[in-house]
Amino acid sequence: MDTKGYQDKNNGIGVRSIYISAILILIILSFLGFFDIILFSLYSILTILWFIAFILYTVSVTLVARSKTYHKADIELRNDPPKVTIMLPLHMEKEESIAKTLDNLENQTYPKDFIEVLLVLEPDDKQTEEALRNILHAYRDKLNIKIVYSDGKKKIKGHALNIALKQATGEIIGVYDADDEFPPTQIEEVVKIFESDPNCGAVGTKVYRYRRSTIGSLLNLEMVVWYDMYVPIFHRISKVSLLSGEGLFLRKEVLETIEGFPERLCEDFSLSIRLKELGLSAKLLESYVVELAPKTLKSLLKQRLRWIRGDLEALGYLLKSKVKIKDKILITFLFFMPVLLTIGPIIAIFELIRKQMELVIGKNIFVLLDALLSNPIYQYLSTLSLLFTFIYILIIFFVTGRNHRWKFLRKYVILLPIYWILISPVLFYAPLLNPNVWYKTVRR
Repeated sequence: MDTKGYQDKNNGIGVRSIYISAILILIILSFLGFFDIILFSLYSILTILWFIAFILYTVSVTLVARSKTYHKADIELRNDPPKVTIMLPLHMEKEESIAKTLDNLENQTYPKDFIEVLLVLEPDDKQTEEALRNILHAYRDKLNIKIVYSDGKKKIKGHALNIALKQATGEIIGVYDADDEFPPTQIEEVVKIFESDPNCGAVGTKVYRYRRSTIGSLLNLEMVVWYDMYVPIFHRISKVSLLSGEGLFLRKEVLETIEGFPERLCEDFSLSIRLKELGLSAKLLESYVVELAPKTLKSLLKQRLRWIRGDLEALGYLLKSKVKIKDKILITFLFFMPVLLTIGPIIAIFELIRKQMELVIGKNIFVLLDALLSNPIYQYLSTLSLLFTFIYILIIFFVTGRNHRWKFLRKYVILLPIYWILISPVLFYAPLLNPNVWYKTVRR
């Protein structure tokens, strides 16, 4: 198997070049007196996109209510089940983080004789090596554990997984992270889905990120909204199952067909697109993985930067792929729909700031924008957008309450607009990120 994995040859250089060129052009045009026109255009385009996104979302909610996105297979596990290789890519981990995932693997109902665990390390990761010294002794007689070292040529998760894949002996390959918690029946339920559907090439599940802090709770709430609202919509409309990098399982033969894991920052979304391109099916398990949310705001922003940069790479590949043009447009719009839905409250807050600025200065500083916003039609749309924003927040409130485990998150729903504004700057910096660096999320 080619250990390079499925990746873009330009390593994201083209994305950064195009992005920087576009920013420089906008700056030059602003200095030449076109700032008001640029702001006017962006404001109008974003408002229209937000309006379309909300209409599509409200229609989709009704459709999703009648469909089933997450599954379980109602069959018995056979006496000679397939061997499962669990790969645990580690990077600068602490002992308790690794032990938490291994404890959950030890508690699985799936026969231990049919589980192989590969701990994947970077060759210069002394911190993880130190953490493993005590752990390996404690789990020696409990799990079949092997250590695999990456070659260090490319320090991202997808590359490390591809190195480990050469040593995997299981028919089914699973991936978890350190600090993961999941039900004891999860591996068994995954295998049952594979056994019940020979055409299923991959299985994913919900992934919640949890920490009892304000920032951690807002991220957790965002994940609940993503998996309980957006993923079902995405699947219903595009027929694409959005896989996550934790609680991810694939048939080994499928991985060999697609030349391994995509070597990008977000190998999971890239994998979903790759499977779609080749017509391979994937299913989502009615289960979950819970991991610690980032410890600090800085770590949260780094995590979000990694996600957005990786998603942009995956979407770049989508545009060049053999997926039908209508599906390309649909998938791209659906993926950005959560971002577009945050535009309403952000614009509302911007309007308050703009009005205060002009009140203090004593004159209109955004002439074209003021003309647009004073138009009766736009005034009507603006009022409607505020109403839709309220409805959107209300929907999130009720969706959060459906899962008893996350019901306590309801009190944070009102803070979501502020949270969206807080993390929005990463959208502008993400394209500049180096796509070949493993940006560690600090959880402990």
